[in-house]
Amino acid sequence: AALARRFAAEGARVVVNDLDAAKAAAVAEEIGATPLPGDASGVVGAAREALGGRVDVFCANAGVAPAGGPEAAEEIWAGAWDINVMAHVRAARELLPEWLG
Repeated sequence: AALARRFAAEGARVVVNDLDAAKAAAVAEEIGATPLPGDASGVVGAAREALGGRVDVFCANAGVAPAGGPEAAEEIWAGAWDINVMAHVRAARELLPEWLG
């Protein structure tokens, strides 16, 4: 939320993403942005559309800290890996071709 607020304050058009739709909507309404709830790994296309065709900056700061240590279930570790690492890899796969092209 702090990043979205700052970008908007500096004049950027912002898309606010959160798994919690109400949180995304609240921050977006506060700063005049577009809410885009859901998994961060799947928002690039919708964000691009909401911003008129281009994403210039993508702040990938989603993450979870599940309870437990090495004894935690495999599913717990897999979920954390998916959110903390792979969601950002998926976003990069969509963004980098345009940015580097």
